[in-house]
Amino acid sequence: MSKGKEKYKSVLAKKMLLKPLKGSFLSLVFTIVVILIMALVVKNTCITDKSLSVMNQIIKVLGIAFASYIGCKGIEKRAYIAGGLAGHFYIVMCFLLFSLLEGKMGNFSLFLSDALMSIVIGIIVAVLFSKVVLNKNQTAVAR
Repeated sequence: MSKGKEKYKSVLAKKMLLKPLKGSFLSLVFTIVVILIMALVVKNTCITDKSLSVMNQIIKVLGIAFASYIGCKGIEKRAYIAGGLAGHFYIVMCFLLFSLLEGKMGNFSLFLSDALMSIVIGIIVAVLFSKVVLNKNQTAVAR
C-alpha cells in the first residue's frame, strides 16, 4: 500500500472518531442546558411523572440527532458510521455523567436499550443528512 493511501486512511480514521466525539460533547452541553430549563419549568408548573418521562425521551432523541448531525457533518463517505458512533458516544457520556451525579451506576438494562436506540437514530439521521444536504449541494453545483 502506498504512503498516500495510508495517510488518507489515517486521516479518515481520526476524522471518524474525533467528529463524533465533538458532536457528542456539544450535544451533551445542549442536553444539560435543556434539562436545566426543563427543571425551571417543572418547578413552576405541575407536570406529572408520565410527562417527565416523555420529555426525557424527547430530549434524548434530540440529543442523539444533534450529536449525529455534528458528528457526520463534513464526512462524505461512510457518514452513517460517524452518525452511529456520535449517537452511541452521546448516550455513553450521558449515562456516565448522570451516574456520577446520582452517585451510583444507573440501570444497565435501560442503558443497553438506549445504546441500541442511539446507534439506530444516529445512523438514520446521518443517512438523511447526507442524502438531503449532499444532494442539495450537488444540485446547486450542477446549476
